[in-house]
Amino acid sequence: MKQLVLIIALAGLLLAGCASNGPSGPTNAQTFLGGTDALVFAFDVGSPPDQVMKTEAFAVLLQVENKGEHNLEEGQLRMELKGFNAADFGKSRDDLIQYNEDPIGGAKLDPVSGERIGEDNIFVTYENLAYQTSIAGPATLPFYVDFCYAYQTLASGKLCIKEKLQGSTNTDVCTLTGAKDVASSSGPVSVTSLEEYVAGADKIRFSFYVKNLGEGKVYDVDNLGTDWCEETYTVEDYVHVTVDTHLTNEPVCAKLQSSNEGRVRFTSEGQVQISCIQDLTDEELTDQVKLVDITIDYLYSDHIEKQVTVIPEA
Repeated sequence: MKQLVLIIALAGLLLAGCASNGPSGPTNAQTFLGGTDALVFAFDVGSPPDQVMKTEAFAVLLQVENKGEHNLEEGQLRMELKGFNAADFGKSRDDLIQYNEDPIGGAKLDPVSGERIGEDNIFVTYENLAYQTSIAGPATLPFYVDFCYAYQTLASGKLCIKEKLQGSTNTDVCTLTGAKDVASSSGPVSVTSLEEYVAGADKIRFSFYVKNLGEGKVYDVDNLGTDWCEETYTVEDYVHVTVDTHLTNEPVCAKLQSSNEGRVRFTSEGQVQISCIQDLTDEELTDQVKLVDITIDYLYSDHIEKQVTVIPEA
């Protein structure tokens, strides 16, 4: 009897060992972390000070954290300290403009655990500021930091293709028309919806909305390194969009200059709808779910501000 119990116990251990050694597969079904976070800016504690004496030297220390899912390369973030006359503090305007000297990696989604990993931060310092102009009494000045940086949002959606497109009511594998699943990486600009419809015997039409969900402004990414986030009509509210279905024919999107990529301008509501036609080959006309990837490149502006009071010397 004891031998039988021992054999059963050993068999159980062997089965458990086989089960644990087999491939478990990913436990997380998400594509992206999602959300509207990108670069997050803050003054360090006590910097700048609430009050400074005239001629007293002080520094402004900034913390920049990348909570989005895009990696910034060196020189893709411009920071300008403003709100006061630079010469009053012994500086020129160029002294108050800085760029990130190192890459700033974004957050990532662990494909197995679904946990947030990564997320870099940097510190930026403006040193030896000291008020040098005469003042009659205490004066409060804004210390305002303008940020302009390049960012990218990735989105992935699911389209449906059928062997017979027109008149199809077959919902096996996927549903042909209507709203589709779409997810965006973390960033202030996102793809908020995706819809699909039949456009012919061998073509489908899909449309999606791109929207600014953040509190900052969007600018043309082609201004990177030149005019940056300059508030002019020719660059403000523009994004560059690329649509890739990984099919034989590239999609044709009217607002992208009848191509699958191009620059497009947001409406006054901070969004734009893009509609594309996808031609399909005979080989591709089979019941299937097909992924569509959407890439959005842009410059984004943000700011932080703090009041500093300058006290005259006694």
